Amino acid sequence: MIGSDLKIFERPAELLAYRQAKVSVFLLPGQSRVDQRLALLETCLADMCVACIRKEVGVWRLTLHGIKPYEPPRTGRRARPRR
Repeated sequence: MIGSDLKIFERPAELLAYRQAKVSVFLLPGQSRVDQRLALLETCLADMCVACIRKEVGVWRLTLHGIKPYEPPRTGRRARPRR
């Protein structure tokens, strides 16, 4: 999957669902222009293919230096208990 919505991955339940589904997720910068996104895809395509062929489950950011593991920022807030 290729996307740019980082909020999805800041919700632990959604991130867990992607990992359990064994989906490779590649993230583009949300505020990037089309030409920037194309350059990132061109630069990272080989790394993306290798990750998929190896069936590496994970979430990666696309950078001009290749794919980098994405770790959601820690907010320090606790999740509200469900009723």
